[in-house]
Amino acid sequence: MTHRPVPVEPVVEGTPRPLAPGVEQCAYRDVQEALTNVLKYAGLRTRVWHSVTGSTSRGSPSRTGG
Repeated sequence: MTHRPVPVEPVVEGTPRPLAPGVEQCAYRDVQEALTNVLKYAGLRTRVWHSVTGSTSRGSPSRTGG
């Protein structure tokens, strides 16, 4: 795999708060794998969305184009 920069735009909705260490590591690995897949298969600008609502924390990567 060729290494090249892929622009990533972080988007945070709500107020992030600390996660339990195991949960934080899982979330980190999920985003890491998603960004690896973007690099391998799409290679486009990417947005990583993170939303915190009450006790729920959600994350999602998405392509944003060229």
